[in-house]
Amino acid sequence: MQRTSIIENIRSGLFYKQKQGLYLSSRVPFGYQLVKGMVKQEPTEAKAVCRLFELYLTGNFGYQCLAHQLNEEGYIFRNKQPFRRHNIAQILKNRLYTGEIKGGSFGAYTGEVESIVTKKQFQQAQQIRESRQVQKKDERVYLLRKKVECPYCQRKLSPKRQVNTEKTSCCYYYYCSNRSCKGIFIEATQVEAHVLKSLHDFIHLEVVYSEIVKEMNQQILLLKKAEQKQRQRKVKSKDRIMREFEAGKLTVEAMKAQLETLTINDGTGVLSLATRKQYEKKLQEILKLKEQPIQALLLSQVARITIDTTKKLTGIYLTKVPENIYREKDII
Repeated sequence: MQRTSIIENIRSGLFYKQKQGLYLSSRVPFGYQLVKGMVKQEPTEAKAVCRLFELYLTGNFGYQCLAHQLNEEGYIFRNKQPFRRHNIAQILKNRLYTGEIKGGSFGAYTGEVESIVTKKQFQQAQQIRESRQVQKKDERVYLLRKKVECPYCQRKLSPKRQVNTEKTSCCYYYYCSNRSCKGIFIEATQVEAHVLKSLHDFIHLEVVYSEIVKEMNQQILLLKKAEQKQRQRKVKSKDRIMREFEAGKLTVEAMKAQLETLTINDGTGVLSLATRKQYEKKLQEILKLKEQPIQALLLSQVARITIDTTKKLTGIYLTKVPENIYREKDII
């Protein structure tokens, strides 16, 4: 309760500052300084920002060349450090230099901040940036996308394309993108080949396939027997109630109450029937697996794949099969 109250008070304070056009953060970017809570230009830094945009808008400078040019002209970044490539990128994409404040969850707004560049200059800079951005396209089909589980945090691994420094070749991986996880990298081609082979073996290995089908049939048979016993118990219970009524041991009201109770308790039979039908549906789906190409089976029917911390494949689970179909352990 107290924590909620504190959060609400903080949000109310930030909302008030936004309405007043005040700056929300306690940190300001290069070119500005905080003076009694107000964002003011830092003259030397602001001059560097102006020069930066001026040079960039000529279209003759990239980030690295622009940083070098500013350093050559005697401009310096904060803490007496030279301008670096990432400093240029951060400045060029920051709308605060136009007087627009990034308000987080409250949304952007125009505040009491002295602009260093015009909105037209900023927009032109963004157009140059966008025209130079290279779209990295990875057209490879990752068969196990969102299927392999991280052995440490159980998050599904993400695909990754990595190019060598000479840009002459590239490798494909699955990796854990969870920053708080220890993480793991596995080579995509190898693990995909192992899984495809395992699926092929599963579909064509009659012993394993037949074993699962047999198990499913046994489950269906057991459920049928349970339904039959339930019906027999119901018939016997009805006969007993009627005999007791005819013998004068039960009143009409008592007989009706017991018959109603018997009907209510019969819900377990309905549940058993529903479960049997689910098993029969699963069985039909399993029998159809052989008709699918292996790669199509992998894309559509594999629900999850498990590996251990040594990158050994430990499990392949299909959406239609309730158990692990993997029978070997290979290092990926």
